[in-house]
Amino acid sequence: MSVFTDKKEYGGDIFTMLESTQSFVLNHINLKGEIKGPYRTDTCEIPVPPIREALINAVIHRDYVNCGRDIKVGIYDDIVNIVSPGGLPNTITIEDALNGRSEARNRVVAHVFKELGLIEQWGNGINRIVTACVEHGLQTPTIAEKNDFFDVELIRPRTITTDSQPETKGEQSELQLESNLVQPEFKNLLEQGIEREQQELQQEFKDRQPELRPESLYAAIVLKLAENNLSKQGLADALGHKSISGQLKLILSKLQEDSLIEWTIPEKPNSSKQKYKLTKRGLAFYVLVKRRGRNE
Repeated sequence: MSVFTDKKEYGGDIFTMLESTQSFVLNHINLKGEIKGPYRTDTCEIPVPPIREALINAVIHRDYVNCGRDIKVGIYDDIVNIVSPGGLPNTITIEDALNGRSEARNRVVAHVFKELGLIEQWGNGINRIVTACVEHGLQTPTIAEKNDFFDVELIRPRTITTDSQPETKGEQSELQLESNLVQPEFKNLLEQGIEREQQELQQEFKDRQPELRPESLYAAIVLKLAENNLSKQGLADALGHKSISGQLKLILSKLQEDSLIEWTIPEKPNSSKQKYKLTKRGLAFYVLVKRRGRNE
């Protein structure tokens, strides 16, 4: 996980933002130089076409109804992550999308992009991203719907450096301690590593420090869900509340919007068996809260 070094926010028309964001990505990934005859050729570690295709898909298919949410692009030492607000339409599954099926959420935007030659035909954007990466010798990108967001992870090639540092004994013992406290299903995630998610959250919660305090309702819900998946009533009981309050509903909605928790039965929101569970981001948030509690 790289240290956070740069941040940009772009505004203006769609095309200017698209070009600016692509330039930002290209400026923060590595170039590979090859000598062919008397000439040197520089190429990006991730080719430009899948980066541009992923950005265009995000612009065309994002949900513009909620103006408080933006397309976010993160560049880490292992991936380039492009997240756009708005999940897939109800009539399309992630498998459909990977198989070339598409339904334009914003038909006017899509039509303009097609007329300008920025997209070729409906439904082949995801396949072009995958094909371009694989042909370049990269791992297959991770493409998924996460709550109400569409997430694309372009895998960067691994580089061997001499300055990488192993986990300290303190970090190892901390994760070991947490793995003994959480549900068994989370232990593998802790072993695989959640450093990227922790780094994201530390940046996102710079101005939301009160929510990182264990005594806050926001953090308390996460702590309870680390132990067990719970329904609204189950959470109210676990927190010592007499009933399901409006504040509890509000915080649960906020936690879902922040992608820290999700439903156990997402396809049936009103199921009587519906419960909440932590996401991988939620598990990373749990570790941050526990660490803060021990340090205070």
